[in-house]
Amino acid sequence: MNKKKKIGIIISSLIICILMFIGAVKGNEIFTASKVAKSENTQDINKEKIAISNTDKASEEKATIKEDKNDNEKVNKENEANQNNSNERSQSNEEKIAKTDNGENLASSDINSKEKKQVTSDNTNTTDSNSSYNTTATIEKKQHQNETSNPWDNLPEGTILFYDTVNNKTISKAKGDYNGVNIAKLTKTLLNKSGISYECTGISDATTYFAMIAGLREKEAGSLSGWCYYIKRKGSNSFIKPNVSAGQSTFNKGDIVVWKYLSDGVNN
Repeated sequence: MNKKKKIGIIISSLIICILMFIGAVKGNEIFTASKVAKSENTQDINKEKIAISNTDKASEEKATIKEDKNDNEKVNKENEANQNNSNERSQSNEEKIAKTDNGENLASSDINSKEKKQVTSDNTNTTDSNSSYNTTATIEKKQHQNETSNPWDNLPEGTILFYDTVNNKTISKAKGDYNGVNIAKLTKTLLNKSGISYECTGISDATTYFAMIAGLREKEAGSLSGWCYYIKRKGSNSFIKPNVSAGQSTFNKGDIVVWKYLSDGVNN
């Protein structure tokens, strides 16, 4: 009788253990699904903020172009006013010369010559000033373009770039004829090939998350810092930040992918 009780207790214990294990697995799946859903919502918010930011930038560029145009129009008006003043002075001098005798004509001629030289000098200075303004504006425009350019703006098709935006440093860059490849798997392959360390989380490819690449770990450059990937599809003119994990995205021939380490991976 005691033996049967022991067997019953053992069987009951095994059943309880199995039920606890099943419960733990289901709990982990629920937690993972919740985390993925939260990540998708965050990335949707990021896309809206990026669209707003692009609109603001376009408005600023239009305002700058309008301001430059107004400045050029102002300079042209000043040149026209100077030219009109020159013509009025010349006409006045000619009238004085016609009313004087020969001696006075010579004196007036000298005066007229001096005034013409002065007007010519004034016009030359104005022209030089206008030319200097245009040259300065061109240089400042080129400097602004250089300052706002990014290392991923002119990447060739088929490139994958790993970039540290916190320290403005390129970590790795690779180019290949990839097509129909899972981006998470392709990223791991390239990092392994380059000998770059990384750490991932997630229980499957669909939930793969890169917590660290090249020693740059999430939350070490700020509470919102971490790695995010951006993709520019072949034929597109801009990058997008997908609202799914890299394990759920596919790299097609001609695409460009940029992995960025950001101090604020939520709002960028």
